[in-house]
Amino acid sequence: MPTSGRQDDYMNVYENVGYVNACINARAERMGQTQFKVLSKFKATDEWKERPSHPVLKLLANPSDEMSQYELMRLTEVYLKVSGDCFWYLEKGEKTGTPKKIYLLDPRFMTVLADSNANDLSGQFRILGYRYRDYQGQETILDKNEVVHFKEPKLTNILRGVGETQAGYVYIKTEEYSSAWTANFIHNDATPSGVLVFKGQFAPEQWEKLKSRYKNDYGGIKNAGKTLIVKNADAEFTKIGHSLSDIDLKKLKNMTRDDIMFMYRVPKTIMGISDDVNRANSEAAIYSWMMNVIQPEMDMFADTIQKQLMPEWKFKGQYKIVAVNQVPEDIERKHNITNTAVYLSPNEKRKAMGIEPTKDKNADFIYEAAGKLPIAKIDIGKKSVNTINAVSYTHLTLPTN
Repeated sequence: MPTSGRQDDYMNVYENVGYVNACINARAERMGQTQFKVLSKFKATDEWKERPSHPVLKLLANPSDEMSQYELMRLTEVYLKVSGDCFWYLEKGEKTGTPKKIYLLDPRFMTVLADSNANDLSGQFRILGYRYRDYQGQETILDKNEVVHFKEPKLTNILRGVGETQAGYVYIKTEEYSSAWTANFIHNDATPSGVLVFKGQFAPEQWEKLKSRYKNDYGGIKNAGKTLIVKNADAEFTKIGHSLSDIDLKKLKNMTRDDIMFMYRVPKTIMGISDDVNRANSEAAIYSWMMNVIQPEMDMFADTIQKQLMPEWKFKGQYKIVAVNQVPEDIERKHNITNTAVYLSPNEKRKAMGIEPTKDKNADFIYEAAGKLPIAKIDIGKKSVNTINAVSYTHLTLPTN
């Protein structure tokens, strides 16, 4: 299942459309900071324990001589957002048979080889391998265990992915065309804005001289907006088209910018846009973005590595790789919850907030409002009612009628 020819178009807009490049890079730079940890246990009843020396962590920390872990994760995200697919080629050791290097392959030249039921949306299919055609046109067949395939969901072809760039291509082209139109309008301001009609007959030499002088005096960026003055000639100028003043260019640019940011799920704060942004909603936007966009993407990376890369090492027990949680802690919310927790002593509250406990022994007690009395037992005549006593014991005898 080779990719379509439009993959080149998607890569071109990443390289040539500013908002697309900025949004994808904003995500990719954050994804480049992805860190993993490996956990293991040997019995179902055991607790998961961290294994910092697992070979997969060493491989990810140094994928190849030319690439760091940050670059590997960053470029993986770029490929996913642009083309919907990213392929890692695993170079394996001759003696160990386990991966020792990771190389990125261009998804434009990768074909997924599968059985005849590959387009069955029930998922009942087998991947047989991959065929890669390099830049010189030479094809190589790769075993399915030599490739790790990251992909975004694509319902019409479950073997390949679809990126946000393809899904929002109309938004991107709107931005590209509006920017190109503006640049061309400024560059050619004298020619498209209207028609200059000279009345009468002109000799060919005189006509060419007049056209050249008009273009030199009124064309180009430096002459934009000049008023045409014609002396000793019967001329009429008719305006056609629109000038920049006739178009709400700022509104159009903001619309296409917001469409692209929405498509890639990047908030204004991350893009450095201060319109309608203050410190409170800025921090909330970053927290929400990390929790709802970036962390799930990191978890997807870990899930793909778990499924396709971790089985390369045959260790006893159960092993799983997880992405380290990078969602920033909501300090203000934590402070409010901790500060109002009546079941904590002052020192316990200090410890929860990362502050050293005080040496005052009184700070180890739990304090309550003076008007509240903990009741352990209430006698009503000959009847007795027991209640939970959490702090101290108080015995009250109530008179009967």
